[in-house]
Amino acid sequence: MLHNRRLNRLMRRGYFKVDTTWWQDAEKMAGRDLKWQCHGHSEDRATNTERISMTTALALIIKHKTQPGQRDEVRKVWEKHMAPAIAANPGHTAYFYCFDNADPDSICAFQQYSSAEASQDFLKTSTYAAYLKDVEPLLAGPPQVTALTPMWSKVA
Repeated sequence: MLHNRRLNRLMRRGYFKVDTTWWQDAEKMAGRDLKWQCHGHSEDRATNTERISMTTALALIIKHKTQPGQRDEVRKVWEKHMAPAIAANPGHTAYFYCFDNADPDSICAFQQYSSAEASQDFLKTSTYAAYLKDVEPLLAGPPQVTALTPMWSKVA
C-alpha cells in the first residue's frame, strides 16, 4: 500500500520509528471495505474528495521527555523557533503542542502535514536546525514518534 511505502522510506532515512500495528489490525478487521474507502471510492462526491486528500496526508504524534523541571524552558525554545515557522508553513495542516497532565516533564505534539514530502521539507529548514541546537540539551533523549495516516477529521 502507498502509505506503507512512504513510511518505510522515511524510516530508512532515520526520521522516526513507526508502529503500524493499529493499521494492520484495522485492515484485518475491515478487509476490503477499509481499502475501498481509503482510496476514495464513494457515492458521495464531496466525501470522495475528502478521503483522497486525507490519504495523502501524514500525521505524527511526538512525545518528548524533558530533563527534570525543564518543560517550561523547552516550551520557550519551541515558541521562539517553531511556533512562527509552523504558523507560516503551508505544509502543516494542523498542529497541537500539549503538556502531559500526568507528567510534569512530558510534552506531546500532534502534527498533520499535507504529505510526507512536506514533513521532510520542514525538517530540512534552518529554523528546525536552530530549534534542535537549542532544545536538545533540555531533553532527556530522542522523542517517541508515531506516524499515522489520517482517514477523517473534523474542522471546526
